[in-house]
Amino acid sequence: MIDKKAKRLFLKYMENKSSLNHEEVEYIKEMDLLREDIPVTEKEFITNLEKMLTEISLEEVSNVFLYSLSTRDLDYRYILASYIYARSWLKHDRGKEYKIPKKITPTFFNWVKYCSGGIWGEIHKPYYYLSEFLNMEKKIPKEEDYQILREILSFADNFD
Repeated sequence: MIDKKAKRLFLKYMENKSSLNHEEVEYIKEMDLLREDIPVTEKEFITNLEKMLTEISLEEVSNVFLYSLSTRDLDYRYILASYIYARSWLKHDRGKEYKIPKKITPTFFNWVKYCSGGIWGEIHKPYYYLSEFLNMEKKIPKEEDYQILREILSFADNFD
């Protein structure tokens, strides 16, 4: 789990790389927020994504999304959307329209997760978030999470 100090330092670093001292940079590296790019071939990308989707269930990703509602834990917030996007991409696109990247950029994706959010754009963000999820603790939602979901759905249902 990434602590608040690491997130704060990381966002500061992404805004101005020279704003942190050596120890602070090392700290955010230890927290796995600053990482090297990962080269990937088209074949590896599709094979890995298919494998991830066999190892991750819709129930797991739904649970962690719900869990993220009350905790506001952004490490889990985009997993459900990533799962749905990846399944759809494999079924309908597979690189025809949205090209497969030649590298995965974890540092940038971590910044997106903590700064602006979402899985907009290409398939490589969902790929990265799902690959990270394989090694994350699988969370279970509480009653409070279900209540928040009911409130969201009620609001959406009554929206004019």
